[in-house]
Amino acid sequence: MISLDNAYLLTRGGPLGFSAVLANLHPHYGSYLGVAGGRERARWIGQLRHMMGERSARVSFLMPTRDPQSTAALDLIEGLVCQAGDWGAYHVLADVEERSPVFEFFRRAGFSVYARQQIYRLILPGKDDQKRLPKGWTFARQGDEAAIRLLYQSLVPPLVQSAESFSSQRLQGLVFRYQDDVQGYVDIVAGPRGIFLQPLIHPSLEDAAPVIYNLVWNLFPLLGRPVYIAVRSYQAWLHDILEKMPAQPGPKQTLMVKHLANTQRALNLNSHLAVVEKHQIEPTVPMVQNLMETTDQAYRFRQVDRLQIHNMRLKKQKDYGTTIYYR
Repeated sequence: MISLDNAYLLTRGGPLGFSAVLANLHPHYGSYLGVAGGRERARWIGQLRHMMGERSARVSFLMPTRDPQSTAALDLIEGLVCQAGDWGAYHVLADVEERSPVFEFFRRAGFSVYARQQIYRLILPGKDDQKRLPKGWTFARQGDEAAIRLLYQSLVPPLVQSAESFSSQRLQGLVFRYQDDVQGYVDIVAGPRGIFLQPLIHPSLEDAAPVIYNLVWNLFPLLGRPVYIAVRSYQAWLHDILEKMPAQPGPKQTLMVKHLANTQRALNLNSHLAVVEKHQIEPTVPMVQNLMETTDQAYRFRQVDRLQIHNMRLKKQKDYGTTIYYR
């Protein structure tokens, strides 16, 4: 069996385990098991999972029964993709190891790489029930959605955002604040087999090592469950911090996606906004130049007025024969 969903595998065990079977009974989960091949070709078995309301579906695992190089794998992957489209998913995701034999199958099926990651297993002591959250880490609330979304859009590349768009349903983690500003967010996936963390920390945070160190030590009662941290390629600077901690690095993985819908621009039907957009700004004279021209004209008009007054006074002096002195 080749697992293709790391968070599900590390928190609930194998896809055919008891806890995984119970998770499939959730009313919001959709699970599809496909089989490709026959007597003449080797059989392949695969599972697809989808959470109601999410934009992406995930390939849970693939299992070849005989020859792993059989072309039945392509038929199976295409069948899983078609089922995801019937469910209304926009993307199909799969976590594939770089040296996995199914990597080329996903390539040929139209999947592309959107990120890379490496998972670390942390080595923690057993006495964690008496510890508390460090100062700065708090559980995410609904009012933190705007700040977390801004952090996500600032740090996550557009290629990753197209495959894993931000959703308010993901606010199930911890938020780190520094000087009343959100500098980090950790998405938490917990299960009976382990706890899976996906951090998103701003690189401008000074001395981030104790922040991550205190996070994993003061998370919540672990009840003997291991803790895993996934480091994405766009957060590669966290590798140096985790290598100094007591942690076991796992194999490098490639995150692949197949888009089932093409994004395109749509017409905005807001009539008020359309009126504003249709209006064209007329070119005008710069304000500084206009002010200088107005000042010059006023000065010339003032000179003309003084000259007219002077001529009128000279005329009066000539008519009445009086002497008038001017300043």
